[in-house]
Amino acid sequence: MNNAGIPFVELGGVKPNPRSGLVYEGIDLYRSEGVDFILAVGGRSSIDSAKAIALGVPYAGDFWDFYETDRIVTEALPVGTVLTIAAAGSEGSSGSVITNEESLLKWSAGGDATVRNSLY
Repeated sequence: MNNAGIPFVELGGVKPNPRSGLVYEGIDLYRSEGVDFILAVGGRSSIDSAKAIALGVPYAGDFWDFYETDRIVTEALPVGTVLTIAAAGSEGSSGSVITNEESLLKWSAGGDATVRNSLY
């Protein structure tokens, strides 16, 4: 909780070419803490990680289902962005690109209105 009394949970460790391990960690953390909004601070990798977490938190299955199959996103947590790099691009798109650390596949997902409408 900060001085204004606003509760928050912090998840650091985003790397270039965001990875599935951090997304799983974020989903577990945010579910256990009851998070209802994600604020991504940084560039594309931070924002893509936040979007993947945002669609994974309310989903009962594995978030990678959205990357590996044609599963349609029907719900996502809202995501705010604070850019620390000019023109990252991810702040304006509905998709995200994540690398699966087990299979080493780098795929995109979330290119639909549900994720787009969750961005602030």
